[in-house]
Amino acid sequence: MQADTAERDPDAGTRLPHRPPGSTERIDLHLAAGLLATAVLLGGSSGAIPARGTVIELLSVLVLAWTLWRSAGRRWPRTAWIACGLVLAIPVLQLVPIPEALWVQLPGHQTAVAIAGFVGNGQRPSITLDSNATWRALLSLVVPAAMFLSVIRLSGASRVLLLRVLVALALGSVVLGILQIASGSQHLYLFHDAVRGLPSGVFGNRNHQASFLVIAAVASMALAHLAPRSDMVSRISYCGLAALFAAGVFATASRAGMALLALSALLLLVMLFRRHFSWKVMTVLGLVVACVAILILKNEVVRDALSRFEMLADAGRYSIWREAFVTAEAYFPSGSGVGTFVNSYQAIEQLDLVGPAFVNRAHNDFLEMLIESGILGFGIVLALMVVFAVRAWSILTRRDREPDNTLGRSALLAILVLILHSLGDYPLRSFAGMAVCAMFAGMLFRPLVASARPDARAGDTPGGAIRSSVPASAIALAALLLAVPVAQAGLSDVAVARGNPELAATLWPGSADAATGRAEALLLKKDYDGAIASASDALRISSQRSRALRTIGLASIAKGNDEIGETAFALAARLGWRDALIQRWVFERSLAKGDMVPAAQAGDAMLRQGDQRAVVLRGFSTMIATPAGRAALVDRLASKPAWTGSFVASLDPATAQEGIAYTQFMTELAADGLLPDGAEVQAFFRNQISAGHVAQVVETWRRLNPDAKGDPTREIIDGSFDRFGSDGAGNGPFGWTVRATPAIILTTDMRSDLSGDPVLTVKSYASRRSTVVAQMLALRPGRYRLDFDVRPGDGAQQSLRVVLECDPSRKRLFRPGELPAGPDWTTVSVRFAIPDSGCAAQALRVVSEVAPSDGAAASFDSFRLSPATD
Repeated sequence: MQADTAERDPDAGTRLPHRPPGSTERIDLHLAAGLLATAVLLGGSSGAIPARGTVIELLSVLVLAWTLWRSAGRRWPRTAWIACGLVLAIPVLQLVPIPEALWVQLPGHQTAVAIAGFVGNGQRPSITLDSNATWRALLSLVVPAAMFLSVIRLSGASRVLLLRVLVALALGSVVLGILQIASGSQHLYLFHDAVRGLPSGVFGNRNHQASFLVIAAVASMALAHLAPRSDMVSRISYCGLAALFAAGVFATASRAGMALLALSALLLLVMLFRRHFSWKVMTVLGLVVACVAILILKNEVVRDALSRFEMLADAGRYSIWREAFVTAEAYFPSGSGVGTFVNSYQAIEQLDLVGPAFVNRAHNDFLEMLIESGILGFGIVLALMVVFAVRAWSILTRRDREPDNTLGRSALLAILVLILHSLGDYPLRSFAGMAVCAMFAGMLFRPLVASARPDARAGDTPGGAIRSSVPASAIALAALLLAVPVAQAGLSDVAVARGNPELAATLWPGSADAATGRAEALLLKKDYDGAIASASDALRISSQRSRALRTIGLASIAKGNDEIGETAFALAARLGWRDALIQRWVFERSLAKGDMVPAAQAGDAMLRQGDQRAVVLRGFSTMIATPAGRAALVDRLASKPAWTGSFVASLDPATAQEGIAYTQFMTELAADGLLPDGAEVQAFFRNQISAGHVAQVVETWRRLNPDAKGDPTREIIDGSFDRFGSDGAGNGPFGWTVRATPAIILTTDMRSDLSGDPVLTVKSYASRRSTVVAQMLALRPGRYRLDFDVRPGDGAQQSLRVVLECDPSRKRLFRPGELPAGPDWTTVSVRFAIPDSGCAAQALRVVSEVAPSDGAAASFDSFRLSPATD
């Protein structure tokens, strides 16, 4: 391989790599650049996309084999091999079988032990709870390993070219992000989990796009620093690209990205340009930065992005971190196994945090590693930090003018960006993040061709290096053999994704997903013994498969083995709240046994995920009949789940006894401050009234509102608007309610006759028929007279009406006429009759028809009812 040479720039005094790579090194460069581009373009999401991941892994195997073959007999930096060994050690050690006596004592493995006893272990256990997930994680590490070792082989000139490839990829990602925003097309997003409407570029996450652009800005400034001073076009171009990438970071509105951008800009100035610093330069630079900041802050996009820092307290990841710490404690010190976070977290997850979307990452890579790898992972992270610190010290104490040192310092900063971002996200959980990090990690070492130079330092010198004595062909063959399990596992995942578990199990017998899918297919074919056998195989691979336990339960019950089936369901329930069918079994079984607390919990879990809604609401309504059931439901409603309002609205008593129980339940909710507001409570009381339980509704209303005045069975509550809009309006159906709309303005003024009485003033600009205010009544059958005072304003005669209807049939009890003309207060009287049936509840409403362009106005006061005498 051709040695790296350099020349001294006469203007800047910087040694610049200039000789183009030789033919062999061109292959090295093309392979490294191809792997980087493939990982970034296809692997920008942490979500599993089997076909894309398999392509990246197979290309990595090829690059690794070529790198090791061409480097056979050369001296490799010892710290490089140490770093590789440390990264690979975690999954390897977790897959090594351990004594069963030790395994059963591991924290967090109690359910796995119970499942192994249920299905029969069949093999020696290991630390990981899912051997297939850990195997897949181990195979995925071929990507960073190949990139890391291939970059160490590259000369300085080739590394500069590789940086240019990274910058080009970032530029393409920015352009794609602009097109995503400008076009609004969903087809321009490369991953299904990408948030539409945000510029995520080639990534599935805007935060990962932001950190990638920060790193690209660092790379651009490093290239500008390496360019000769006489080449102003290149310098200006790279600085312009850095500015574009900074703008792209603000466009993502990523708080982490913006913070890392500011930190990187500061550190980059210190690391690359510190020899140029003086007080004059720093003063001028400060003024320039201040002017640029003022101009940037005037940009609306930047202001909107910066405003997101005000919402830090609302970020949902804080609750994830709290729960993740509990999860880490549950599995400490052994860990649950690399690649098992989702299922391990769900097994510990609090019910109050369950929702339609599941937590796929801890949003803190170090915390996630602690969960999966325990104390071993913690120790290895510390060891890698020591390696990073050693390389950083070596680079930072070199002469500033060495070109390899410029690359090394930019690599330090890029890796620091990823480390800091990992504190609040997971940038290293995608192939793109791993490849970029590994590329810069390789740049921390001197090129392999220069490792024998007399001035090389410890850690990358012959004294600190390892020379391989294994034949090159043997090394290449061993590396290529990795392609077999990579292809098997990848194609198996593709087959599972495409609904062919039989083929998937054939390709990769170690796939728990394939075995589970095959068991479910056999269950549908009524091959119950085959389904049980295949599901048992899945559980021997992974003790975290509730679907496999569910399949065993269903197949066993179909065979008449109810006891075995119930045992399988009970074990599945211990794996978390996310399996809706298992939770339904727990729900119905607990109701049958009268065990209200687990019934309420299982029903809550299903409703939070939007599953089995009708079944759960029907079951909850029966639980209200008993004090224990009401207490269990009140306990679940204390966390104020989203389904509270719809549950209350669904309560429709069929008997007087049910109505009494429901009333008691509502009273208990109100006592604990858990009663929902608005239409849901109105719907509950409407159901009560429709069922003929008017007296109970009035009694409940009085109990909920002890300060309320009036009797809704014979008069209008707060007809003079004395309490309108106040917090004293209370709970329940009686009293005025407002339908909020920006087209209608409501105020309470004083009457013009100086009486001091409040009146309701309406100003409507409604473009369609709208309710202004409304009140439910429970008048008994009979004849009544309604009186109210009104002072019409402009447009009121044609636009504003007072309506009284049966609820919910909407049958009108009198024909609303036009309001009287004139600017003075007028009393309007209307007679009507409540029929003997079909009108247990009534709705009194002030309605606005379509208002004229300049609006319609009127004031109302003193709504009152009295028996009609004629």
